[in-house]
Formats: sequence, structure tokens, C-alpha cells
Amino acid sequence: MDEKIKFLLKETLDIMKILGNDLSKCMYIMQSAPEDVTWWRLQIRIWFSILDTYCFILKRPLLEINSKRNIFLGPKDMEYLKEQRLDTKTGKPRLIKMPFIENINHIFKISNKILGTNYLLSKDSKWTDLKDAVDIRNRITHPKIRADLTISQKDF
Repeated sequence: MDEKIKFLLKETLDIMKILGNDLSKCMYIMQSAPEDVTWWRLQIRIWFSILDTYCFILKRPLLEINSKRNIFLGPKDMEYLKEQRLDTKTGKPRLIKMPFIENINHIFKISNKILGTNYLLSKDSKWTDLKDAVDIRNRITHPKIRADLTISQKDF
């Protein structure tokens, strides 16, 4: 296996280990204070950090694999993988961030293209649950009113 890909995989495991430890500590604390929604909000944020990090880290080996296979990717796909686009005024790279659900959809699409697979992302009830969870995550991460920070047992 290519050394750069090995490094990227090790980096992925290290990040996931740290986030996994954060999640374990949060869950442990929640056991002693189940009524404290602070830990519910934190756990939701950690789960989304894990998913978002996984998508980002998956892009790095996909870029490396694509550079070896030389599969044509359009400019938008390259911007997506690099998470940056050239600023038309300055000519410098500018960070871009794709909305979470769009990012999940696109990672499957681009992976299929680069890896030559045909995996279809199931849009079943679990997909709907994930989309609902994104709304909750957005609400608690970017609150506009006090009630936005409320988490119910159903939400959790």
C-alpha cells in the first residue's frame, strides 16, 4: 500500500479514536446525570463530528487514488474533494463547506466514480432519521432562541 495512503488511514484511526473517547466519556457522564441535557447536546455534536470527519478524511485517499488512476473529474468534483475553490478575485484557494446531507450524498457519488463501484445510498426511514437529526444538530449548534437548545427524549 502507498505510504501516503497508509499515513492517511493512520490519521483517520487516530482522529476516530479521539472522538470515540470523547463520546465514551460523554456517555459515561450521562449515566450519572441523565436529566442534564448538556450531555445530550454534546453527544449529538460529537456524533456529527465523527460523521463529518469521516467524510473529510475519506476524501483524502480518494484524491490520492484518483491521482494514480487518472479518472476525469470535473472542476466541481475536484473542489468538493479538496474542500476549496479558487477565489475569482484573489486567485487564492478558499475553503468551501458543503451542507452535511449534500456531503453524504456526494461522498457516495464520487467514491463510486473513483473506485468503480455502484453503491446506492439507501433513502429509507434511517435516512429520514438522519435528516431529522441534522435539523436537531443545526438547531442546537446555531440557536436563535432559547427553546432551540431544548432536547427532548424523542429528539435524542
